[in-house]
Amino acid sequence: YFKAMESDSSECDAVCDGNPSTMCGGKTKSTIFGMHECVTTAADITDAKGKMGEASQELSALEVRVSTAAATLQEAAEMWQPMFGKAGDPVAADLFQSAKAFAGELEKATTDAKTIMSEASELEKTADALASKDFGKTEEARGAEAAVEDMGEAATKAIAASVGLEKLAKQSSPELEDADGASKRYYPVMYFVDKEFQDMPSTCGGTSSEKPLVGTLDVCARACDNDVHECVGFSFFPTKQGPPRQGGGPNGGRLRRQQRFLQAATEKADGEGICFLFSKMKTATYYTKCEETGRPVDPAGVRCMVKFSEFSGVSLKPNPSGKCDICLKEAKKADGASSEQLGFRRKLRVALEKADNEGICFLFSKMKTATYYTKCEEMTGRRVDPAEVKCMVKFSEFSGVSLKPNPSGKCDICLKEVKKADRCFL
Repeated sequence: YFKAMESDSSECDAVCDGNPSTMCGGKTKSTIFGMHECVTTAADITDAKGKMGEASQELSALEVRVSTAAATLQEAAEMWQPMFGKAGDPVAADLFQSAKAFAGELEKATTDAKTIMSEASELEKTADALASKDFGKTEEARGAEAAVEDMGEAATKAIAASVGLEKLAKQSSPELEDADGASKRYYPVMYFVDKEFQDMPSTCGGTSSEKPLVGTLDVCARACDNDVHECVGFSFFPTKQGPPRQGGGPNGGRLRRQQRFLQAATEKADGEGICFLFSKMKTATYYTKCEETGRPVDPAGVRCMVKFSEFSGVSLKPNPSGKCDICLKEAKKADGASSEQLGFRRKLRVALEKADNEGICFLFSKMKTATYYTKCEEMTGRRVDPAEVKCMVKFSEFSGVSLKPNPSGKCDICLKEVKKADRCFL
């Protein structure tokens, strides 16, 4: 063995045991000689390059898969999140915020993988350049040995990165061979709340059991099956259209919508989408005025699905007593999602956002009374336009409900009084 130490003042006056005519050091230090087997150097380089290449190739395939999932999650979030925000469905909008966060996690992992692959590519060029070297020369042999060591380290890093990416790939875009038909064991959440609306598009929220994932309806169902002790259902949002289906359209009516939904439920769902898996369902929103025309995706593909075996024979309808643990806390009907109404709301929102005129506003935590004026006309000579005097409420708080006074007094959110004034305040 030897002990490394800094230089001292010892004289190099000790002869070598094997050759007394040569000095080999002093009382505290000895000269160390290294032996290099130059015959195998070329084979070592080839072997190290091959192992690094295999590890880098596996990492590259995983990087492509995870990058694709990240891009799909991000694009879906950019499409759906503002749409549900405007529709007054903050629960669905928040789901896509979690999709964006997971997409960011995936992108970071793929960026790190690309750095490792870039380093491996440079080392591969170095290995190719060494092929013509004479490893009988000390300097050439040292350079080759350093390259072999670097390629070994690069292979180790690529293998470690592949383990991490494979886990993310299974979370974000699982490849499940036995997924065909898995969605047949799942029913729309509204089947267990109000069967009259089971064929309507629906969203839901609750306690997440897994990360958001990319896959078909069948893949999402199988992923939920595989999460045996946690997942009870999922919310699915299409990103690509599946095979064209009959029915639907502006004049299709309820029967055709039912046929379209049942057909989608009983056939293989080929359309890719994003799904969010839940261990507990808390809220659901169902849309009664979604039609297929002119949309980038079929709104009928937006579904909240629950495991039939978990809820067969029970109702998920919200229970006012609060004693039903599995019941939804809220099931909201969104009947204002027609293209005409949404168009009007968008125009109104834009108009309000662009209202630069200054005014005074009073904020309320609870609305109690309202007065509306029917005889105000904009006339010349008035200092302000009476049409600009407005009482505004948050759409997301009251979508699908009525604030009309309830004589029974049992409606907590209803106005106590709405007064019609056949005059103007000016």
